[in-house]
Amino acid sequence: MHYALIDTAVRSDAKQVLMWHTQGCPSTVRSLFARQPERNHAHAGPWLVALDGNSGLQAWLQTLDMEMGAVAWLTADVGFESLFEHLETCLDIRLSDGGLALFRFWDGRVFWRIQSVLRLEQRRALMGPVTRWALQINGQPWALEPAMIEEFR
Repeated sequence: MHYALIDTAVRSDAKQVLMWHTQGCPSTVRSLFARQPERNHAHAGPWLVALDGNSGLQAWLQTLDMEMGAVAWLTADVGFESLFEHLETCLDIRLSDGGLALFRFWDGRVFWRIQSVLRLEQRRALMGPVTRWALQINGQPWALEPAMIEEFR
C-alpha cells in the first residue's frame, strides 16, 4: 500500500487543503498527534494519508513536495492502522537525562541526516513495516529501503 506522510507545518493552509482533498475518507487520513499531548498542534504536525488514486490529492502532494519538500512517500505491506500505530510509537525519543523529546522524523531533512547517527537496530526500528521511504532533499529525490539500511555506518 502507498501512503504519504505530510509535514503540514510548511504552509499555514496545508491542513485545510489536506482535509478538503480527503473529505469523506476519515479512516485514511489522521494526524500523528491525534492521541498525543501535541494534539492541539495537529494543524502544524505530521499527517498520514493512504493514497487511493485521488488524483487531486496526488497532484497537490506532488506540488507541496516539489515546492517545500514536505512529503515522505511511504510504501508498506500493512494497512493504515498498523502503519499509523508504528509511526506514532516513533514520535518520542528518550534523552540521556531520561527526558523525552519529539522526534521530527517526518521532516525529510531530519530523516535523511539522522540515518548516519542512528545505530543499525534503531534504523530498522524506525523503518518498521515501511518497505520504501522516499523524499526530496534539496530538490533531489532520495529513497531508503530495508536492504539499504546497513549502508549508513
